[in-house]
Amino acid sequence: GASELYHNNVKTFETTASGAKIHGNTGDAVLLLEADTGNNDEADNAYIEFTQDGGGVTAKSGLGVDGNNRYQIDTTTGGGTTKFDIHGGAETRLYYATNIKLETETDGVNVQDNFRITSTADLGPVLHLISNDHSDASDFTNEAQIKFFADNDADQSTEFAEITMMTDDVTDGSENGRIRFHAINNGTQMDLFDMTTSGMQIRNSTP
Repeated sequence: GASELYHNNVKTFETTASGAKIHGNTGDAVLLLEADTGNNDEADNAYIEFTQDGGGVTAKSGLGVDGNNRYQIDTTTGGGTTKFDIHGGAETRLYYATNIKLETETDGVNVQDNFRITSTADLGPVLHLISNDHSDASDFTNEAQIKFFADNDADQSTEFAEITMMTDDVTDGSENGRIRFHAINNGTQMDLFDMTTSGMQIRNSTP
């Protein structure tokens, strides 16, 4: 039969046929795992470990799964490991095996390797680049950019080209925009040409 635990005559824990159950009564149901209560050893961490198939499939969730103070979810199947971790007040990271594939940063998100968008909707997938700062809504302002980087021969990440969206006219009902193409020439970014509502504009010259 079931075993039960009570606090102040209120049942808070009981065993069941498939495991155990924590009761919150009228409040929250909280399972507290506390490690390193004296704050003496950063290697002592609190986490939950799950296992099945004779240990062939495992998962861990908690603080310091791999010995640090991040909150992590770590899964292992067939010898391969994938994880997700959160560092309070800082980055969140998603891994494939041991490689970081997505990481949040102070100014956005960094994606490693390929980025694919798939959709079954009409017209296919849509990528929106939105500038949402009304304080700088003015004519001829750069509001969105796509930048292209590659290494130079000094192993430095270098911006070789970019595409910029400009707001030629922000007047409600008669807005005009343009797309400007840039490329690097002798180490300096150059405006090449613009696509506007009135036609093509050649600016400087080709690199």
